[in-house]
Amino acid sequence: MVYFKKISFNPEDTAILEAALNEFSEERVSLAEFQPKIGNQFFARQIDKSGINYTRLMSRFDRFVPKLIFYMAIKRGNCVCRPSISNRSFGVLVLIIGGIAANTMSTDKNDPHYAGLIILSTTLAIFILFTVMECLQTQMKIKRALSTYKLIKRIAL
Repeated sequence: MVYFKKISFNPEDTAILEAALNEFSEERVSLAEFQPKIGNQFFARQIDKSGINYTRLMSRFDRFVPKLIFYMAIKRGNCVCRPSISNRSFGVLVLIIGGIAANTMSTDKNDPHYAGLIILSTTLAIFILFTVMECLQTQMKIKRALSTYKLIKRIAL
């Protein structure tokens, strides 16, 4: 996986974040499953040797959106969250960039073919837009899980 950002949390926030994500996530053997089995779950989690991978549960309409995977490693009381795109989404990104590079190298100076380059550049812009939208939607789900968890804990007290 290719990680594109690193987010560190305070030790106080680590416990609340981990508890909220565990409360509203469903453990899966593989993160490739799309359909949620339980209605009140927001995330799917996969436990590794060194940390936990989380991904947003997606409906059948979200299959074409790049899937983000958040890897959470808990080291020395600090929680480190590293988002990345899934292997399939990374493969699509490599194909789009490879197509742009191949189209750029194959154009002649006498007869440039800009139609393919425009289509591939538009596809890359749409891919990046969908990735940003997925990042914002996942961030919104994390905030929703945190606020719901804090509300449940307040009511329980």
